[in-house]
Amino acid sequence: MTRHGHITGAINVDFPQNLVDDGARLRSPEELEQLWLEDAGLDAREETISYCTTAVRGSVGWFVMEQLGWNEVRNYEGSWLDWGLLSEDDGYYYSSCEDSGTVIDTFAD
Repeated sequence: MTRHGHITGAINVDFPQNLVDDGARLRSPEELEQLWLEDAGLDAREETISYCTTAVRGSVGWFVMEQLGWNEVRNYEGSWLDWGLLSEDDGYYYSSCEDSGTVIDTFAD
């Protein structure tokens, strides 16, 4: 895998922002709602797909959204390892330039 980037239109909620106590536990439901709904601007009524590089960290996003009661949430199992290998000629787009995506940094250190 040599390409780096993100799926065009994706909103990046950086994985560590979901956690506290050096990664030992999830943030409170109120903080997670702030992160995912208010700051990321996602809509719990719309289908949402979580992904990362290999779907491991993306599964935490999926879990958080499920626990917050979202209706249609999926974890893209292939994640970036799959998408990054697809061809733009076939209609699969990604962004790779600096500052090309929306990054939510509510709880970033």
